[in-house]
Amino acid sequence: MPYHARFGHADDPGWISRQVTWLGNYLGIRGVPGERHRIWPIVQLSDWGESVSVEEVREVLDHGTRLPATGVMIFNWGSLRGQTDKVEEMAYYYRKLSATK
Repeated sequence: MPYHARFGHADDPGWISRQVTWLGNYLGIRGVPGERHRIWPIVQLSDWGESVSVEEVREVLDHGTRLPATGVMIFNWGSLRGQTDKVEEMAYYYRKLSATK
């Protein structure tokens, strides 16, 4: 759960992909088809502690979906559903991601 903003890295979304890379190396997971184990980080888009701006949504999701991750989940829908601008950015990213698969 690399909640970058909550854990003191609000200005560094790249911290997310560095954590995922470290975990992949530690567990021997490369993010290739057929691997038994997968990494799906839960990334922070909601304002919890530090806020995450709508302009950061795509970058946060980009870092969360870099190999060895093979998917990404969002924290936390309850507070996001009222932030339609963030939801629209998230939906745009997911549609773009599914079109490349």
